[in-house]
Amino acid sequence: MKNHPLRIAIPALLATATLAGVALHAQAQTVQPRTAVKIVRKVGIYVVLTKVKGTITAPAAVELDGFKCSDLVAYANSKETVQQGLVISSLWSRSGAVTGTWPNCAYSIVVPPGKEFSLAAYANMNADYPCDVITVQTSATGGYMSVPKGQTKTVNFKVDGVNCVVIK
Repeated sequence: MKNHPLRIAIPALLATATLAGVALHAQAQTVQPRTAVKIVRKVGIYVVLTKVKGTITAPAAVELDGFKCSDLVAYANSKETVQQGLVISSLWSRSGAVTGTWPNCAYSIVVPPGKEFSLAAYANMNADYPCDVITVQTSATGGYMSVPKGQTKTVNFKVDGVNCVVIK
């Protein structure tokens, strides 16, 4: 195996890949692994993400014992809407995991640059609680907002309550 160098292919004849607004053009060729590393270093792929992040504070005690930051999911929902029959919904929605130790949580969401959106936190329904629905009440985050391309906006908000709903 030592005498048979591993060959890798850089995909596509003239591939155009766009990742977060950065275009990369590469010609297809078969190269030795060491050469491939040199090519990648020369091309220099830099990803600039547009994000919203912040903290989510919560009351120390909530209706659900053991509720933790990872039981929440932070969402950015677009101001733009789309109608499908009688249902009107956000044109796009992005989510981000919530981390930290209850009641001091943090979130980060990659959002489309320059597009207006609102923020919310919802319960992760994969959490193991005896509830049919978990409701999360949050304080206002200031309405619709947008983030310029490549920037990060910090928006902190507060969970006012978490409730377990059992449908009988």
